[in-house]
Amino acid sequence: MGGRKHAFQGECRLLDERHGSVGFAEGHEGRRNMFVRRSYYGGGTNCRWSITGAEGSVLFVTRSGILAHTFPVAITQLPVTINQDLKALTPKAGISPKYVAHAVRGASRRILKECSKHDTTVASIETKALLDFEIPLVDLEGQQRIVAEIEKQFSRLDEAVANLKRVKANLKRYKAAVLKAAVEGRLVPIEAELAHREGRGYETGAELLQRITEERRQQWKRRSKYSESVEGDLFEKIVVPNGWTIASLDQLSSKITSGSRDWSP
Repeated sequence: MGGRKHAFQGECRLLDERHGSVGFAEGHEGRRNMFVRRSYYGGGTNCRWSITGAEGSVLFVTRSGILAHTFPVAITQLPVTINQDLKALTPKAGISPKYVAHAVRGASRRILKECSKHDTTVASIETKALLDFEIPLVDLEGQQRIVAEIEKQFSRLDEAVANLKRVKANLKRYKAAVLKAAVEGRLVPIEAELAHREGRGYETGAELLQRITEERRQQWKRRSKYSESVEGDLFEKIVVPNGWTIASLDQLSSKITSGSRDWSP
């Protein structure tokens, strides 16, 4: 990816790791994802952020407006530095970081309810309450099997979502095609065909428009001079079925308003 490197699984990713050996992770208010910006730490003594999350640490956003509705969790895939808005948890031997992350994500609503601070300017999580929060635990092999199954099911869900997006796009195109066919006289039999088949007469679109125009002129009650409706100018641009005509919205409307303003002629 030319200098770009994925730092996290889940909600985090490293955007630019070229300028240092350790990425800088931070959560962002208003975003569902937290991500890493540029690397600030090159191993020297001028490190701006000294708190470091080791590779394989589980990161939690503990101070951000996003905590009003979402509790972001991620796993580092390389060492990162973090600021005061995040907490890094390094699991002990025998504990899968992925299992911990999935378990915490599954309990995120409870965590937001039970561990959130009150009366704070910015939504925050109480660190002690978070560390005291309990999750179900099984042996390492069991954790790994659970994680593998979760990832398999999530892959299927991702594939299903992608398929659904394609279906929605196709449905959108189909809807547009149906509407186009409808206004071009190709969706249902047109009146001219039905009248010819049944041996009867019918009112054409041009005759209907003429009748509407005459009724509009007769019913005009304004003090101002009667204004003819604007005629359509698409007669030479659109081919309509036999018995149809082209009309402007003005010709088909008795009143046009926007709020308290009357746009009628």
